[in-house]
Amino acid sequence: METIRTDTEEAARNLGANYFAVVRHIILPLSMPGVLVAVILIFIKTFGDYAITKSAGPIYPTSLSVNMHTTATMFREWNRAACIGVIIIATALVFVVVYSKLARVLQRPR
Repeated sequence: METIRTDTEEAARNLGANYFAVVRHIILPLSMPGVLVAVILIFIKTFGDYAITKSAGPIYPTSLSVNMHTTATMFREWNRAACIGVIIIATALVFVVVYSKLARVLQRPR
C-alpha cells in the first residue's frame, strides 16, 4: 500500500471524495493485486508446504499436509488421512474458483 501515490488520493479528495470513497475507489483497487498475492502465499503455506516444513520448517503448528502424512504413517489411520486429503483438495478447488472469479472481476475495465 505504500506504493500507492499520495497525489492520487489528494486529487480524489480535491474532487470531493470523502475518506470512504477514496478507500473504495482508489486504495482498494490499487492494492488488490498485492492482497491476492499475499492470500496465495498464505494458502500455499497452510495447505501445500510438505517439503519445506519437513526439511527446514517449524515443527509446530503443523500444516494439513504434514498432519495427513503423520496420521497415515505413524498412527496408521488411513481413513482419517484420506479425509484430510479430501479436505485439502476441496478447499483448494473452492479457493481456485473464488480466486479466478475475483481476478476476472478486478481485470474488467471500468
